Amino acid sequence: MLAGRVDNDLRSAGYQVADTSYDASVRFQVNVPVEEFRTWLAATTAGAAEPSEGPLIHAELSL
Repeated sequence: MLAGRVDNDLRSAGYQVADTSYDASVRFQVNVPVEEFRTWLAATTAGAAEPSEGPLIHAELSL
């Protein structure tokens, strides 16, 4: 399951996951440097997660 792998990868990379919610998508709340995280997310999910920026950046995974 991609969401479980991303959760483990976030923690292994040293990112602190503040919250995780599951519904039609999976949402991880993580405080990170934005550009560094965009690069990490693209590499980790092979482009399967799409970040969008607002007051917070959201990365939604297709499960």
